[in-house]
Amino acid sequence: MSIAKRLMSWLSAFTLIELLVVVAIIAILAALLLPALIAARERARRSVCANNLNQMGKGLEMYLGQHNDYYPVMPAYGKEPSSWNRALYPAMEHWVDNGWFVDGLLQERVQTIQAGASYRVSHFGILAYGKNEVSAYRGVAGRLQTAPVGLGYLLLGDYMPDPMAFYCPSSRIDWSLLAGRWAVGSRFACTPRDVRFIGGGQASGKGIQYGNYNGMASYKAPGVNYAWSGYDDCALWSPYDYRNQPLTVCGDPPGGAYTSTGVRIQFTVLYTKPALTTLTGEATFKTPRRLQGRMLVCDTITRTKDDATKFRAGLGQYVHQDGYNLLFGDYHVAWYADPEQRVIWQNIPVPRPPPHTQYQDSVDGSDWAHITWYQVWFGMSSFWRVYHTFDMFRDYDVGTTSGWGTAWDSL
Repeated sequence: MSIAKRLMSWLSAFTLIELLVVVAIIAILAALLLPALIAARERARRSVCANNLNQMGKGLEMYLGQHNDYYPVMPAYGKEPSSWNRALYPAMEHWVDNGWFVDGLLQERVQTIQAGASYRVSHFGILAYGKNEVSAYRGVAGRLQTAPVGLGYLLLGDYMPDPMAFYCPSSRIDWSLLAGRWAVGSRFACTPRDVRFIGGGQASGKGIQYGNYNGMASYKAPGVNYAWSGYDDCALWSPYDYRNQPLTVCGDPPGGAYTSTGVRIQFTVLYTKPALTTLTGEATFKTPRRLQGRMLVCDTITRTKDDATKFRAGLGQYVHQDGYNLLFGDYHVAWYADPEQRVIWQNIPVPRPPPHTQYQDSVDGSDWAHITWYQVWFGMSSFWRVYHTFDMFRDYDVGTTSGWGTAWDSL
């Protein structure tokens, strides 16, 4: 029998209905298995994310051992990180500096204190930031572009040299999502693709400090000048929040005068028991002794007032969705399950507690719901209360409140 006759004989053994039934069964099985496969992939990504935090814990332990047990903050440690206030308060000049970071070989330096910049240096996810004092060098490959900020000291100090370890594999956050929430220019690197691009195809600390930040405009904002909206600084952002970023202020202090600290403002760290205090320009918890076992690093929990106004989910919607990996002060990594997505849809109380009307909400008047603009005066709790929730997960500061009422203490 010829091959053609054998094939026709085999095909004639199946009717169209039988074939459709087989296809339907395969489709049903695929529909049943697909969610399980997706869940398995997410569990694998979550495991990699937890490993990233574990590496950060080891890196922080090494950093602390070489820096007298002080957590990394920024080059201008102990200085008020908000130089735009100079225009409002000339008297602040003597204690606000630019946080210059110098490359002795190139004889170049970058400013690490923002001034009308595309982000605030105290943003929890920032790893590196800089504005070269020579405007023609900004964003140009081979020139000094950034200096370490926060966890960036682990990356650029070779305690944790792989930049990819600062990116959760579940994260789908890109520049367009951030640009829709904050004023960020196209020199704002925020994804693994960005890191590889500025490094000339390789992800490295050298690329982050000396990379081609100008080129990102070609795929982030086609047809738009790289100094989009006038923001010509360079920055690297990570989808992990570092609780010890430096703190800043906005507007006039209560009573119109600074506290008795003389040069910087002292305030109480919300929800701590016994109550701890810190100063602007410093970490919330400067040492492990002050932090103890509280949460230190986590998947981003950002949700802005603009998100709340537009009934939009926070950035956690673009990471794990149903929970967060947490690194605690004892270097323990744990999963905080949030199947109800209370953090993603966290409450942003409006109006804010008095004396809210005395303060400009942000430098550009956009009323950002960002902790660093409010925390000094009336404890913007949208970040701190989430961190406090994570602390209570490990039985720290249980039963404490912000003092502003239940609307400010619940997610």
